[in-house]
Amino acid sequence: MIHFALSNNLARNVLLASQSNDAVDNAAEAVLSLFGPNARPAIVRVGQEGSISDRLLPYHAARMETGYKQKLQADLKNRMRVAARNLGISAAASDHLLHIQQSIRPVWIRYRDLIAVTEDGTDNKRSAGLRRTIVRMAGKIGASEPEVQSAMQDGRLLDALTQHVASEHSISNLDIAERFASIFNLTTDLIGSVSTPERSFESFLAGTRQIVAGTCVGLGRTSLGLRKTPFDLVVVDEAARCTSSELAVPIQSGRWIVLVGDQAQLEPHHRPEVISEVAATTGLPKREIVRSDFERIFDSRYGREAGRKLTQQHRMLAPIGRMVSASFYDGELTHERIDPVIPPKHLPKILDRAVTWVATDNLLLRSFQDPDPSGGSSLVNTVEADAIIKLLKFWDADRSFRPYLDRTPGSTIGIICTYAAQRDLVRHRLRLSGLSETMKSSVTVGTVDSYQGKQNPIVVLSLVRNNDSGPEEFRQRTITQGFMIRPNRINVALSRAMDRLVIVGARTRWPLAGPMNRVAQAFERELSSNCARLIDVSRLDEWNGSSSPSRPQGSRGGKPFRGRKR
Repeated sequence: MIHFALSNNLARNVLLASQSNDAVDNAAEAVLSLFGPNARPAIVRVGQEGSISDRLLPYHAARMETGYKQKLQADLKNRMRVAARNLGISAAASDHLLHIQQSIRPVWIRYRDLIAVTEDGTDNKRSAGLRRTIVRMAGKIGASEPEVQSAMQDGRLLDALTQHVASEHSISNLDIAERFASIFNLTTDLIGSVSTPERSFESFLAGTRQIVAGTCVGLGRTSLGLRKTPFDLVVVDEAARCTSSELAVPIQSGRWIVLVGDQAQLEPHHRPEVISEVAATTGLPKREIVRSDFERIFDSRYGREAGRKLTQQHRMLAPIGRMVSASFYDGELTHERIDPVIPPKHLPKILDRAVTWVATDNLLLRSFQDPDPSGGSSLVNTVEADAIIKLLKFWDADRSFRPYLDRTPGSTIGIICTYAAQRDLVRHRLRLSGLSETMKSSVTVGTVDSYQGKQNPIVVLSLVRNNDSGPEEFRQRTITQGFMIRPNRINVALSRAMDRLVIVGARTRWPLAGPMNRVAQAFERELSSNCARLIDVSRLDEWNGSSSPSRPQGSRGGKPFRGRKR
């Protein structure tokens, strides 16, 4: 849309915003790729440099500012020669006068300041070193040491050196040399004041680039001055995760505003105590409090007229996409991508299906969750952590997959944990695993909250939740779901996978009304059509990097799957 608007002169400038840095970078990189390397628009990425992707660093405001300064500095000699020519000064004389102003003058000022603070005004070891440096530098323009020492003693070094150059190059009017020095001062002032508190280069870029990209919070800085910069088009990506205040920052600057988001994924983040306090004060249900303004607008009368649903998804291969669509989108999605990111010939045998569920149900109590060992409110599941490390070791030893990783830098495998303590446990086990550096560098471990806007060719999801403290259904206790009762989080976790999705955890005993039961049903359908694989965690050792177990699992395994009927 941004590419279309700029290419067809429908918009002169565009503000691209999102709730997270990753989402901003993904969107900005996609826009630039559509334009191609030879027709890219002028773009600036604002924000903290450490939070910006490598591909966008050349467009970061601070990098661009440094580049402008370096370019001006590097071209200073040629610029001063042009000025000198207009003053009737030769190129050689210009270079010598520039040497005085650019090189000798700063050292002379430091020397005089140092002498001024000494009690008797005499040289000490440091000032003597500066004096020798000045003599050496002045020698490059032909000034003798006695001449320089005398001028320094009289306190008129720069005037003496300027007169020396004028005499050597037949400049009869010293006023011309002084005008040259004034031009130099003006030029250095320009370079030095490219960005100051009174004159922000970043705000200049934000007001003159065709595309300005940044997070909603980052764009709200007063120094950026976006309130004074009107934009023809404002696009807010991941708008369903923006709080009201975040959303208000970019949209105040736009003539046309387009909000892009998915209310079936993560909602705006509010601290639990804030949600509880607002609910107690207003009497509103907590679900309404965490609901995004994007969802409210989309479901309003105006939203029904102005809103559009995009039902084609291009991230996930069809079996993964069908599970996500059936579980969270009433089966509305179509799945457009056919070619996998990773050629199937490079994948380990255990990943020959798009979806794999490593089920822990048969271990009963041993596969249940444990409290956070650090004493927090989070949860861990050691059985799932062990299974994940075992899978990584199998893949690391695979004779086809490991060479593929060697040739493919970056994060190929994403491990998503539904609890932060499980993320920390997996990271700890990963450090102690003895895996190759290639494998370790190919793995990213994060929580569901940190993964919205990201994707990986292979995603391993650790469910963590497994207990028997839920209500009884079909004469057995169900799993208490905790925050996994919220479908948004499960949706994000499953939909990060592009080629392969591996779910590790309980497959059965999820409450019938919960989102995980819908996921389990969708998995069962993929299993029946031979697009998925079910593996009991107790038989995981039978798999290695290159071959399948001696007695492969059938299309069904573990405990029987429950239907919907009570």
